[in-house]
Amino acid sequence: NNTNSAGLDQAKCQTAPSGPTSFTLAGTASGGTSAWSQVGQTGTAQATIATPSSLTSTVSVAGIGTVTLRLSTTSNCGNPTDDVVLTVNANPTAAAGPDEAKCQTAPSGPTSFTLAGSASNGTSAWSQVGQTGTAQATIATPSSLTSTVSVAGFGTVTLRLTTTSNATPSCGNSTDDVVLTVNPNPILVITSPPSVCSPLTVDLTAASVTAGSTLYGATLTYWTNASATIQLANPNAVSISGTYYIKATTTESCYDIESVSVLIESCAKALCTYTQGYYGNLGGMSCAPDDGGVFSNKYTTLALIERALSSYSGGVMTIGSSGNTVVITNTPADRMAIIDVLPGGGGSYVLSGVNYINSLPSSYLTKKGTLNNTLLAQTITLGLNLGINGALGDFALQGGKIATAAPEGGCGSDIPKARSCNSDGTVNNEYQRYDIPAKVVNALTDKTVQGLFDLANTALGGGSTNGLSLSDIAGAVDAINNAFDGCRIFMGYDVPLLECPITLAPTQTTSKMELAGFDAYPVPFKDVLTIKYNFDYVSDVKIEVVNATGRTVLTKEDTNSYLNKEVALNLKMNRGQEQVYVVKVTTNRGSSVKKVMSSK
Repeated sequence: NNTNSAGLDQAKCQTAPSGPTSFTLAGTASGGTSAWSQVGQTGTAQATIATPSSLTSTVSVAGIGTVTLRLSTTSNCGNPTDDVVLTVNANPTAAAGPDEAKCQTAPSGPTSFTLAGSASNGTSAWSQVGQTGTAQATIATPSSLTSTVSVAGFGTVTLRLTTTSNATPSCGNSTDDVVLTVNPNPILVITSPPSVCSPLTVDLTAASVTAGSTLYGATLTYWTNASATIQLANPNAVSISGTYYIKATTTESCYDIESVSVLIESCAKALCTYTQGYYGNLGGMSCAPDDGGVFSNKYTTLALIERALSSYSGGVMTIGSSGNTVVITNTPADRMAIIDVLPGGGGSYVLSGVNYINSLPSSYLTKKGTLNNTLLAQTITLGLNLGINGALGDFALQGGKIATAAPEGGCGSDIPKARSCNSDGTVNNEYQRYDIPAKVVNALTDKTVQGLFDLANTALGGGSTNGLSLSDIAGAVDAINNAFDGCRIFMGYDVPLLECPITLAPTQTTSKMELAGFDAYPVPFKDVLTIKYNFDYVSDVKIEVVNATGRTVLTKEDTNSYLNKEVALNLKMNRGQEQVYVVKVTTNRGSSVKKVMSSK
C-alpha cells in the first residue's frame, strides 16, 4: 500500500518588511505519485508552492495568517492524503508619533505633553532613553499609547515606544523614538529708568533697563498695552509719563512681557534770554547765571553783552557761514555797536561777504541805523543769549507751544509762579506761550536751541535751510528769545490755558491783566455790543458774556485776532430794564474782564 505524511505544522514571523515568507515542506510518501496543493487559508495568507511534486518543495506565503497544504499520493492501491498548516505571524509595530516642542510652562514648569503613539501585534510600553539640558520626563501611564508626559526643566527628552510580540513563536520587539523639546522662556528683569525733566525723553531700549535679564537670544519689542498688541512708536525717545511694556521673544516664539514705568517731570529750571529790545537799550539791567549757574550778579546791558561774548572762543562771535558773515568781537566798540543796531526788523535775507558789526554797510541798516534784516537781528540776539546761559543750547525742541512761567522769587528763581483763578474769571500768573512750528523742528538735525542757532547761521550764509524760508527760521528764533525773557521757567509744551469760571461780579471795570486788553462800547448798549482788541499780538480769542446771575448768555470764538480788530456781539434780549453783564476776553497770553450795562 502507498503511504504519505505532510510533516509537522510550521509557524514563522513574516519576513520583514512585508513578506513573502518562505517555508520548506518536509513531506514523506511511498508507493505512488505525490503532489502538494493549497486546500485552505485564513487572514490574507496565500501560498505559492514552488514544486508541487517535490515532497520538500519550498513554499512562499504572502500576507498574514495560515495556509493549509495537502499532500496527496496517488496509486492503484488508493489515494492517501495528509495536511500541514503553515502560519505566518505578524511582526510587532511601534510608531512613537511626531516630535513635539513647547515653551516651558511659566514660571518654571513642569511642561505637559500628550503622546500620540500607535502600535500593533504586541504589548507596548514607553520609556525614557535620553535627555539634554535639565529635562527629565515623568510618564503618567507607560502602557498607554496616548499617555501624558510631564517634563521638568528644559532641554529634550527622548522617549521610546517598545512593542513586544505576543505571537508564538515570538516575533521580537519593535521600537520607535520621539523627542519632546521644552524651550526656555526668556526672563525679563526690568529696572525702570530714572525720571527726567521735560522736554528730555527716556530711552527704553537702553541696556540698563533690561540688565540682569536671561534672554536666550530673545528679541525685544516695546508696547503700550499689557497684551502687547499696540506697538510703541518711539521706544528710544519716550516723552510721555506712563506704564509701558517690553516683550522678549525667542526664535522658538517663547516670550515674557514685563511692565516698565516712565516719569517725565516738569523740573521748572530757569533759562535766561533777553530780547532785541533789551540788547538795544543802553540803560538796561538784567540778571544771569555765572559759570556755576548761580544768579549772584546784576548786569548792565554792556556788561551782559561782554559776559556773553566772553564765552565764545577768543571772544569772537561769528554770525552767518560760508564766508557770508557778521563778525562781532568782545571790544568796547563792538559791544556798543550791538546796542546801536538793535532792535532790528524788516525782511530776512542772506548775508554777502565778511562784515563787521561796527562797520556794517549801509545796505544792512535802516535810516535809523538799526538792522533791516530780521533773521540777522534775531540770530545775533540768540547768540548772545546762548553766551550768557549755556544750558539754553541743550533745551530740546518739539513742535508745539512752549509755556513759560514767571519766577516766584524774581530773576534766577527756579520756583514758578502758581496760576490761580479770581472770582471774576481772570487768571493770575497765566503762562506765556510761544509757538515752535513742527516743520522747523523737523528740519533740524540737532533738535535743540543750539541746533536752531546753527541752522539760522547756515541760512544767513546762503546754505541749505532744509526747505524752510528765512522767515520760518526767524520766527522760531524770535520765539526762543522771548520765551525765557528775564529768566522765565519752562512748564511744558502745549499746556492748556487755565479755565476760570466767573463766580462773582467784578468789583472794578477792567482786570489788571492787560495782556488781553479790550474796549467795549457803546455803554449802555441796546442790542449790539462791539468789542475792540487792545493787545498788540495775533491770537485766537474766546469771548464770554455772563449776566448778573452768573449764567453765560453768549460765547464766541474769534480766530486770528489782532490789535484794533472789532467784533460785534448780538445781545438782543427781552430785558425790560437795565442789566449788568460781565464780558471776559481770553487770548493765548491771558484774559481781561469788563463790566457793561444794557439799556432798557
